[in-house]
Amino acid sequence: MLRVIRLICQWLRDCLKTDTDWIKETQGTLMLVASVIATVTFQSVVNPPKTLTKDFLTFNTISFISTLSIILLLISGLPLKNKVGAWLLTIAMSSTIIFIGLTYISVLEAVPDDMYTWYEAVEPAYYGSIIALTCVCGFCFLVHTAHFIYWLVDLARDHRSEQAKPEGAEMV
Repeated sequence: MLRVIRLICQWLRDCLKTDTDWIKETQGTLMLVASVIATVTFQSVVNPPKTLTKDFLTFNTISFISTLSIILLLISGLPLKNKVGAWLLTIAMSSTIIFIGLTYISVLEAVPDDMYTWYEAVEPAYYGSIIALTCVCGFCFLVHTAHFIYWLVDLARDHRSEQAKPEGAEMV
């Protein structure tokens, strides 16, 4: 069983390995997307929908804060090439997208019943898209978290093996 888990981890590591600096390549695009999302979330509080709900404000605020975190990470000058920076950026962007979707859903659910004449036709697609979004985001979160934990374990293993070396072994 342990061998199967190791093979799966090796396969995932090979699939996720990239030779290019994807953060540097996508930094401008991420900044643009984050700026647009920050503008939309800010504007939706300044000019809220008529059916303002607590869920709307909660989801919108979380999305706005996540977007501001992304912008700060991108403009701070922190080295995002490392695994920790990339993981933080990925989690922040994923949470932003999830909560933007939840904000949209909370507005849809707050629409008065007399406006729901179209709802019966799109209800299966509505719930299907919620399930699909949840599955995709959950999968991405699990893969990135597993990759990050694997990196931490590998780092700790390397650190332990360096400490276990005799003092004179480095001079040889």
